[in-house]
Parts: sequence; C-alpha cells; structure tokens
Amino acid sequence: MEIWNNDKRLSSFVNYQKAKIMIGGQFKSKIKLRTESFSGVKTIGVFYMREDLSCRFDLEFEVTKGRAKIILVRKGIITPVISETNQRAVIFKLQKGFNRIRIVGEHADARLTLLMKKGVTSP
Repeated sequence: MEIWNNDKRLSSFVNYQKAKIMIGGQFKSKIKLRTESFSGVKTIGVFYMREDLSCRFDLEFEVTKGRAKIILVRKGIITPVISETNQRAVIFKLQKGFNRIRIVGEHADARLTLLMKKGVTSP
C-alpha cells in the first residue's frame, strides 16, 4: 500500500518502516537523523505544548536518493514541513498537546537537522 499520500497512515500513531540504516533521534528541541534505504513513515520527534504557541523550525534537509518528506501531525491534521533538499526556517503554530514530527520516505537516503525555538513569530 502506498504511504506517501495516505492520510490515514500518515496521521496514525503506528510506524510503518523498513530501513537499512536509521541513526539519530530527538534531544530536547533538536532532531538529528540519517537514513539509508528508508521506506515508510516514522515519528522522529514529539513536542508537547502546554498552550498554543508559535514556534520556529530551523531545518537542514538533504535527500540524496529516493524521495522523503517531513510532516507535522497535530490532532490528526497533517502539515508538510519540508519535502526537498533545502535549508530554511519556517514558523508553525503548535497546538496545546502533542505535536509529532514524522518522516515519510520511499527508498530514501536522507539527512535531517531540525531545531525548534518556542515563542518565535518571525524567521
């Protein structure tokens, strides 16, 4: 089953993944990750908010093989974060409760560095 555009699987709490290598994780408000031959969807970070708050994500994302994207899932709503090799800063309003960062890939070799800063309203 195709996962890339399957909203039910993307917003699920279940990880569907297969990877030759997946190294990294979340360290407080920073996520670092490297994958090789990653296919599927996996939660790579969770941010809990006590109230609705604007946050800035500083991103460095590189896909050298296959395709991959990073999404934000909040209360079943899927928001694309980044889907191509790029370095940028984006502002999101994170909602009270759990906000999940997920990677979606198809045979992807990718690297990600994401740093989240709370209470920032401009890039």
